[in-house]
Amino acid sequence: MVAPPGCCEICQIAEVLADPQLQNRSVRITGKLEAYDAQRKTAEVSFQNVAMTVETQRLALGNLRLQIGSMYQFLGETYSSNQVER
Repeated sequence: MVAPPGCCEICQIAEVLADPQLQNRSVRITGKLEAYDAQRKTAEVSFQNVAMTVETQRLALGNLRLQIGSMYQFLGETYSSNQVER
């Protein structure tokens, strides 16, 4: 199956965070899993010293065990978060 044009644009994490035009879009990012919170259903992924939080509640994990330090690709919709980093 081929995705329609503009669907899941392949991006670097830094591009997604820096470019307002990549907000509310379908993107695919690759990054190293730094942390995974099963309760909150979030993953912290990084690539080239830039990190982003990925919501994973819609992932069909099944028997998949996410391994900290491994590389993963995530496909999904972006949106800006107004949360303040602590």
